[in-house]
Amino acid sequence: MQPQRHPSYSLIGALLRRWKMVFSWMLFIGILAGSVFWLMHEDKRAKPVIPPTVRDNMITFSDRPEGIRSESVDAGGAVETGYPGRLAWAEDRTSRVRSPFNGRIVRAMVKVGDRVQPGQALAEIQSADYARAEADYQLADSSLQRANLLYRAGILSKRELQTAEGDYKRARAEFLRSQPTSLDPPTGVVDGNFVLRSPIAGVIAEMSLNPGQEIRSEQDTAEPLFLITDPSQLWVWVDLGELDMQQLQSIQIPFPVSIQSLAFSDHMFQGTVVQLSEALNPTTRTFRLRGVVQNTGRQLKGEMYVTVGLRSGMGVGGSSDRLSSIPSTAVFLVGETRYVFVQQSETSYARREIRVIREIAGRALVTGLDRNQRVVTDGNLYMQQILLRAAAGRTETPGATGGRP
Repeated sequence: MQPQRHPSYSLIGALLRRWKMVFSWMLFIGILAGSVFWLMHEDKRAKPVIPPTVRDNMITFSDRPEGIRSESVDAGGAVETGYPGRLAWAEDRTSRVRSPFNGRIVRAMVKVGDRVQPGQALAEIQSADYARAEADYQLADSSLQRANLLYRAGILSKRELQTAEGDYKRARAEFLRSQPTSLDPPTGVVDGNFVLRSPIAGVIAEMSLNPGQEIRSEQDTAEPLFLITDPSQLWVWVDLGELDMQQLQSIQIPFPVSIQSLAFSDHMFQGTVVQLSEALNPTTRTFRLRGVVQNTGRQLKGEMYVTVGLRSGMGVGGSSDRLSSIPSTAVFLVGETRYVFVQQSETSYARREIRVIREIAGRALVTGLDRNQRVVTDGNLYMQQILLRAAAGRTETPGATGGRP
């Protein structure tokens, strides 16, 4: 005999079953309503309520359009283009000092960063070659003095006197190789030591010697002992491609340039281009410009990379006031014709045909625009699509209305 359930148990089970069914239907209806709302939802920002009106090449929006940016038209005639450049020591103010004789470094008398004057001592060098040159010079000097006395006494011939003079000049020239800034040989040199002296005024930019170091005079390709330069003026080298040559054809040498460094981004240095190379590099197919930049504050350093701004892009027929400079992104091509959209007001824009003379460094030199106008740089292709759709609608209108009366 089975036990009987209490009636309350049956009632609770029935309520649970009914609640599960109601909850399932509510969940289904909620998901269905959300899906319909998502599918039928329209993005009011993407589709304006009032479409723009088109009249010829003029587009007028009901409100100021979003996503359309414009920039003002600048006067043309020249565009500054930034090219990578490298600073170097001015070779006409730089001297690389090497020893004229084989020998050994005794001591250095200056250090890197010192300012020196012409003839100032740089290093003391002990050299057997110099000792021989000194002895030969002293012997030739004594022989010449004796030859002069014998010649005046009528004992020595004119030819023998000239031979003694020649020997003296050769010995003196060899001896003076160690003193490039002195016309008269120094006195009091002991033990074959000579002093290496600075030939110019400047700053010790580089030094490559140590006490006791052996040096050889024939090492012309080796690193110099001292590099002395005047850092108040530097050279700047700029490498340009073949296509850049036409930008400089109408510019006369010398011409000014601006120089900027990452180390001093808020300061613009002024320089002058003084030379263009006559041949291209056969490997890189580039030609070089050499400029001069004043560096009186000694902020710029040798071998520093800089950006050199060259002014290029002269006017058509020698007149630069007819040209306008605009961003290249404002220009678009339809067939073989180039256009821009000119902003007429806050909500209206007109398409204008232009002629592009030259494009360089993201700027276009054009004719057909007036100064202080504003051209669309972002959104011009969107507005061109509006013109195309309006033109297509006008061509379909006669056929649509040409039916039965």
